[in-house]
Amino acid sequence: MEAGIDVPEYRTFVSSDRHTKITAEILADRFAIGPKSARATLRATRQSGTRSAILPLGRRYKADRRFQLNHLSGKFATDTFYADQKSLLGNTCTQLFSHKCGFNAPYHMVRANGDSVGQALADFIHEYGIPEGLTFDGAMVQTGQNTPFKNHLRKHHIDWHVSQPYKPDENPAEGSI
Repeated sequence: MEAGIDVPEYRTFVSSDRHTKITAEILADRFAIGPKSARATLRATRQSGTRSAILPLGRRYKADRRFQLNHLSGKFATDTFYADQKSLLGNTCTQLFSHKCGFNAPYHMVRANGDSVGQALADFIHEYGIPEGLTFDGAMVQTGQNTPFKNHLRKHHIDWHVSQPYKPDENPAEGSI
């Protein structure tokens, strides 16, 4: 350091290149690691944090694509199952989301009111994605005009269908006497 200057020069990483190329020497200099460690780091990383322009005006879009919700193709079904006994956590029912391929996602609830059934749908969307279609029975907590469940259907533009209730008199089981 020169006499009279007690603050080191501020280092910046501004580049005039459109796409910066990271080499082992640059990485070693920036992170103060050895060249051997820098080469090993470059071999191990996929550099997925780099930004790429997906669309022609990709840099003008505000939100990153990785923060968008997934969309699930296919039609899913949901129903509420009630238990005879309370669980150790006090749950008395479960909202089950399923697909004919064998996928099942249960959401346990203390009671099956409008808020908890709507929250179960919100949790399903957050964890797995927005289903293309959703079939459910005609429970009031799902079909009511301003229920949280119906609000999530509208917000995420989910095609929905209310199933016809099963009547045992009309469809007797095969093989019955």
